[in-house]
Amino acid sequence: MILEVTDAHYAGDYRIKLVFNQTIERLVDLSSELEGEIFEPLHNLEFFQSFFIDCGTISWSNGADIAPEYLYFISKSNSTAPTDHEKEIEESVRSLYTLERAG
Repeated sequence: MILEVTDAHYAGDYRIKLVFNQTIERLVDLSSELEGEIFEPLHNLEFFQSFFIDCGTISWSNGADIAPEYLYFISKSNSTAPTDHEKEIEESVRSLYTLERAG
């Protein structure tokens, strides 16, 4: 399954409520993820809030974006009981980032 962000809403501070592939809702806190020159403007909360969805992920007008798989990896489920489908995606994404860190 290809992960895509289909909806996103500002949730305060550096948090964004995301909807993946129409049905999976998660909350991501990007406060510790905004490192590097491209993300520097996002430290301004007004600019941070100006995100939009482009090519299946959240983006900003300065060219910054974050891979939807990584957003899923660092986000938390909004559900107290994630579905089997959510657990399957989480395991797949976790293994992807575990391999990247090992290799």
